[in-house]
Amino acid sequence: MKDIRIKNYRYTLYLLVTVFGWGIMYPASKHAVSSGIDGYYLTFIRYVLGAFLVSFVLLIIEGKKSYQTEGKAFQLWLFGTIGFAGLNFLTFIGIGFSSAEHATIILALMPMLSMILSSILDHNIPDIKTILCIVLAFVGIILVITNGDFNNLIASSSFLGDLLLLAATTCWVIYTYFANMMITKHK
Repeated sequence: MKDIRIKNYRYTLYLLVTVFGWGIMYPASKHAVSSGIDGYYLTFIRYVLGAFLVSFVLLIIEGKKSYQTEGKAFQLWLFGTIGFAGLNFLTFIGIGFSSAEHATIILALMPMLSMILSSILDHNIPDIKTILCIVLAFVGIILVITNGDFNNLIASSSFLGDLLLLAATTCWVIYTYFANMMITKHK
């Protein structure tokens, strides 16, 4: 029983670290972009350093066997690039035109976008209640972003940034969908 509690505390800690990391991403990105650091460089620096760090940890923990791609190197590269580089690059560019608040709100669309993507690709249309909730959530997010004035949606100087942030979020949704498909087919 004690081992289960220790594992649960560890998993809770992992989730808190993840939430903290995602939570500071947009304010930190906005600050970096506002300070004059280009989105291209931010993406490059983040992923070069991240790739070395993750590769080192993976090598130590799992050994050389963890680098076997099982013939899926291109798929791993493609969806990894879409997910990680697409999310961050478009976020860094988009946040230069928008705000950290808008980015965080748009990120909240991820579960809805995931449901829409899986419904389209799996040919599994959700029931009417689910569709209604998705529509209401989209309207709610637009209301929050525009402060209730729909004229702000078109006239806002952050419209382009918000579209780029939506594209960034969509990149991550595409990555997670296809990563899950690859894992499911592997089992």
